[in-house]
Amino acid sequence: MRKLKVENGKGRKAPEAGALMRDGQELSAISLQPSAGGWELRSVVRRRQSTTVRGFTLVELMVVVVIIGLLASIVTVSVNDYLIKGKQTTARTEVAQIGNALQLFYAEYGRYPSNDEGLALLQQKNKDHPNGILQGDLLDPWGHEYVYVYPGLHGSFDVLSYGANGQEGGEGADTDLVSWDLGGTGENAGA
Repeated sequence: MRKLKVENGKGRKAPEAGALMRDGQELSAISLQPSAGGWELRSVVRRRQSTTVRGFTLVELMVVVVIIGLLASIVTVSVNDYLIKGKQTTARTEVAQIGNALQLFYAEYGRYPSNDEGLALLQQKNKDHPNGILQGDLLDPWGHEYVYVYPGLHGSFDVLSYGANGQEGGEGADTDLVSWDLGGTGENAGA
């Protein structure tokens, strides 16, 4: 703490007590106390911590948002490809299971269900199969019914899933999944 002597001469005013002065980053507090020859000025200097916080500009925030959007679109495209492949794998597996159920039906009854009876006949419960030969719904992963054709054009029967669009033909997610491309299901069965 520094002590300064200030005389109160004629026409001069003493600084006010408690006045604050800035000197760069220093903050000075002045305290005046009367003394024998005038005023005694006491000054306390404290270093002021920098309170300036630099924020992000709008341009910087927009660049970050654009980068996040680009990354999200890349991830979405990659994940979408895996979802399509997963659904197609599930549909192939279910077509194979339906083909196996049709083979079992043929082994037990010596015939395949007619087109009118369809795949629903495989789900009927009886004494030999209390839960039916085929359990679960008869919908492909896209929510469309599996198509059953008897007699088949490519074997004793054909089982098809028309893919995501539910229509014959297509590429990518809309690719038809058929029993005769699964390696034997429905091919030459019962012949």
